[in-house]
Amino acid sequence: IVIYFASGKFKIPAGDVLKLVLIGFILAVHWITFFGSARGSNVSVSLVGFATNSLWAAIMEPLFNRTRIKKTEVFLGLMVITGLYVIFSFDFQYKLGLLLGIAAGFTSAFFSVFNAKLVQRIPAFTITFYEMMGAFIGIGLFFPIYQNTWAENHQLQLVRIYMLTGEPDMDQYQAYLHGQVREIIDSYDPGVMWFDGEWEDTWTPERGHQL
Repeated sequence: IVIYFASGKFKIPAGDVLKLVLIGFILAVHWITFFGSARGSNVSVSLVGFATNSLWAAIMEPLFNRTRIKKTEVFLGLMVITGLYVIFSFDFQYKLGLLLGIAAGFTSAFFSVFNAKLVQRIPAFTITFYEMMGAFIGIGLFFPIYQNTWAENHQLQLVRIYMLTGEPDMDQYQAYLHGQVREIIDSYDPGVMWFDGEWEDTWTPERGHQL
C-alpha cells in the first residue's frame, strides 16, 4: 500500500528479487539468533555476542565492496574477541547463548553490507517489501521448530490448544506461568511481585497458592 501511494515500483529484475528475498531470509536468521541468544542466556550475554558485528562488517566490506579495511573497526572487533576469549576461559554457563549472539552479529553485518549495495539503485520501499517477504518465509520455516523445542509448554502451545478446543488448558497455563515466574526470580531476584489484569473464570485461589 505504501509503495502504491508513494508511486514506487514493485517490478525489478528477477536477480535482484532473489537477492532481496535471500537477504530477508538472513534477516530472519538474525532475529531468531538474537532473541534466541537472550532467551538461552540473558540480555547482557546476547549484546556481548552481538557486538562482534563491527568486526564482521570490517571483514566483509573490503571483500564484497572492494573498499579499504577500516582499521578502527578491526581493532574494536579484536577487543571484543579478546573479551569473548576471557569469558570462555572461565566456567561459563551461557556458551550457547553467546554463540547465538555472535551469529546474530554476523548476520547483522551481512545484512548491512549487502543492503548498502542494493539501496544505491533500488528504492527503499521496494527493498523493504521483498526483504520482509524473505523474512516471513524464514520465520515461517523456523516456526514449527520453535513450537516443538523452545515453545514446549509455552504460550504458543496454549494458543494452539485454545484454538483447537475452544477451552483454555489451565494446567498447562499454570505450568507455563510457573516457568516464567521462576525465570524472573532467578534472573532478577525481585523483592516484590504482583499480578495485574483479569483472570479466567477457571483460575482458582488454590492455583494462585501453588504458583
